[in-house]
Amino acid sequence: ATDKRIFFLVTKNKNNVGLWTTACGSTTCEPVNTSGLLYRTQEQFVLQRTGNLMSCMSSNQIDFFNEEVLLTQSAIFPETLTPYQILDSIVPGVLLVALGDHAECGVEPICLDVPSGRVTLLKDIFPGPVSSNVDQSCLHRGLLYFTADDDVHGREVWRTDGTPEGTWMVADVASGKASSSAYKLCSVGAYLYFVANDGLRGAELWRTDGTGEGTLLVCDLSPGGTSPPLWSLASFQDKLYFCTETSQTGEEVFYTGGSPETTGVLRDIVPGPGGSGPHNI
Repeated sequence: ATDKRIFFLVTKNKNNVGLWTTACGSTTCEPVNTSGLLYRTQEQFVLQRTGNLMSCMSSNQIDFFNEEVLLTQSAIFPETLTPYQILDSIVPGVLLVALGDHAECGVEPICLDVPSGRVTLLKDIFPGPVSSNVDQSCLHRGLLYFTADDDVHGREVWRTDGTPEGTWMVADVASGKASSSAYKLCSVGAYLYFVANDGLRGAELWRTDGTGEGTLLVCDLSPGGTSPPLWSLASFQDKLYFCTETSQTGEEVFYTGGSPETTGVLRDIVPGPGGSGPHNI
């Protein structure tokens, strides 16, 4: 849905899937004029809001619609590239980052310039036909962050501004070919937080300002080589709230401002190591 409309798919028959819409407050609906292609199956037809536009991804193109249900642009993919997944808009209505399945590069990040419909391969992160397995995308301060494996540094956090030269790995948290297996990316104020394993402390909370030098361990809550999981990360008033377990508190809600000094348990609801089992922040 957008601010003024909802969109939905209608299967007219086994070989024809159509896009329909209704305006807020309306009791009727109407078909949307896509670019004239017939979509063979519903699985090839993906709707997603990206910024101020509705994006409609099919087997060989992505169409963009505005609030007036006008087809503003169609990004037609070449035969060597197939749209795979829409990620997010870096500049709403202008730059969209997605994943494309390339004949020679596998599934890698691409950029769509919405006004022109131009499609650009951002980077063959894992060189050759093997995919880099981009995952965990998160928009933060005008950049899109994600995790990927380049076959040299393992799975680490990457960033892009929507250009090939502005797409690079943020930091090699687990040095060398080992993976930090970064996940749970969350934008909070000036920092992007994520959970990662540097090979020494287990999976702990990290933060970055987008540079290698500014990528730091927030706090080692469970000293040693293994750590309990962190879950339910949430941003609230420039602080990160999350759930984890320590030997002193059990499972409770914690908070951080990005440093050991600003990290602590919100409240030991069940005193001692028993834990209150929090979830769904």
